[in-house]
Amino acid sequence: MRSRSARFNLLAVVLSLNLTGLASADDWPQWMGPKRDSVWRETGIIDKFPEAGPPVLWRIKIGGGYAGPAVADGRVYVADYLTEADTKKLSNPGSRPPIDGEERVLCLDAKTGKEIWTHRYACKYSISYPAGPRCTPTVHQGKVYVLGA
Repeated sequence: MRSRSARFNLLAVVLSLNLTGLASADDWPQWMGPKRDSVWRETGIIDKFPEAGPPVLWRIKIGGGYAGPAVADGRVYVADYLTEADTKKLSNPGSRPPIDGEERVLCLDAKTGKEIWTHRYACKYSISYPAGPRCTPTVHQGKVYVLGA
């Protein structure tokens, strides 16, 4: 079984490599975008949203977490945490009670929001901010990389 340190080091190596050379302008395949600078270089962007806001194309219910979505090759990837516990009541820096739950990675069709695949795994939290994963999925050459909490 790999230690948290080994998993963190692996993620650091993966994220430090420039894996985005093949990403198209529409893709946002990792945290902060294709160049990890939080700049969207797409052309034809509107200057102002309509007064009623942008149109909603689809919605999906997801669990807790701090991870942002990744978009690549017409798919949206999201990591979340599913638990029966009320994590808002448990979010106390001085307390670390164990919480049973599952982390999940979802792959959704970007046009329709329909689920393409999902991967779930048991993950007991014993951290002081238990809402969910903090790592945005990274997509490279058809593979998705995530780091759980």
